[in-house]
Amino acid sequence: MKRIVLLIIAALALAVLPFGRSMEENDSGSGLVCSWECGRDCNGGGAVEQDCADTTGCIKKDERKYDIEIMTQLSKDILEMKVSETTEATGVLLCQLIRNKAKVEGMAGAADKRKSPAEIYTDCIDSVVAVAYVYKCDKCENWHANAATGFVVGPDGVIVTNYHVIGATNASAFGVMTHDRKAYPVKEILAASQKDDIAILKIEAEGLKPAAINTVPEIGSAVSVISHPANHYYTMTTGIISRYLKTEGDISRIEITADYAYGSSGGPVFDECGNVVGIVRTTSSIYYGKDENGNKSNLQMVVKTCVPAEKILEMVEMEE
Repeated sequence: MKRIVLLIIAALALAVLPFGRSMEENDSGSGLVCSWECGRDCNGGGAVEQDCADTTGCIKKDERKYDIEIMTQLSKDILEMKVSETTEATGVLLCQLIRNKAKVEGMAGAADKRKSPAEIYTDCIDSVVAVAYVYKCDKCENWHANAATGFVVGPDGVIVTNYHVIGATNASAFGVMTHDRKAYPVKEILAASQKDDIAILKIEAEGLKPAAINTVPEIGSAVSVISHPANHYYTMTTGIISRYLKTEGDISRIEITADYAYGSSGGPVFDECGNVVGIVRTTSSIYYGKDENGNKSNLQMVVKTCVPAEKILEMVEMEE
């Protein structure tokens, strides 16, 4: 009876939760999705550095019904998992972030046939997931959810996202929603790298479609991103690889021109064959100067920095 009462309370709390927006910290946190009615100031932060002050991304119900439905369902499902105690305790998950090797079965082999952007979207969308957590707001009595992006690398529920997404210390429960809108609790962190901002998660699922991992192609090669920028779920953008960043001769980061924003963290960067060659990580805005109040002004460009996907292969022990 007590559990039923808690579920009813949780459902009522979510019923008053309007669809929010995610504010990611550039390197260290995936931020908050706030109720617009809770009075929280959502300025600042992010995968867009400090460029998230405008509220033009606020959802209009008629125009964004698809997104509202996904976020509402995801929030409700994760909170119900928390109340029913089917999620792993966040303290346990955070302790597992010290693991550095994961055993992964059934990883997909890299493709070598070029595809059109439309074919990449159709073929790869089922490998892209939403990774989210719920937390209790400190400005109101509601529960809120924060959603980022991830992708499948093992058919039995092995998921990759950013370390900073799963490392949120204010989280009460973590969950993953696949493209078919099935939600699963995060049961385990198999491996993680804070240096490369990668976390490999485990959910209890079967028959998922893994994305293939490949090495980074040459500068100028076409790439595409499928992610959830500002809760615009399953948005595809295209561009090229614009630069390598190297450490001791190895490619440690790549920069791309395909757009993404807060909520895209952990999303896959695909090559022309539909292989994952990068993982969305951060952006950095370049301004020309400052206004009379000392604020940055005249945005010139946004640099989008990703982690090479081959860094995942350094963290896994592949099994047949």
